[in-house]
Amino acid sequence: MVYQLVLPAMEGIEELRVLQWHKKEGDLVEAEQLLVELETDKAVVEIRSPRTCALRKVFVSDGSWALIGPPLAWLSDAADEPVVADTHPDFMPMWEVL
Repeated sequence: MVYQLVLPAMEGIEELRVLQWHKKEGDLVEAEQLLVELETDKAVVEIRSPRTCALRKVFVSDGSWALIGPPLAWLSDAADEPVVADTHPDFMPMWEVL
């Protein structure tokens, strides 16, 4: 299954800066492994993978700003699983950054 990694609505925050992706597209990510670091105006937030997966597509690169709502990345259970680019995001399951 393919998943979206999204930033949920948070009071007073409209965007966060992506400091660094610790994996690149196509890499396997183990459960609890550091995936990406995000920065708010008050803190640096480490995002760890909730399960073993593959990082398939990164939409917000290092140093760029990520908006609340659109996906930061797509991940999948298997690295060779087809990712259908025309799948509407509303129909894809989400892993929310908490």
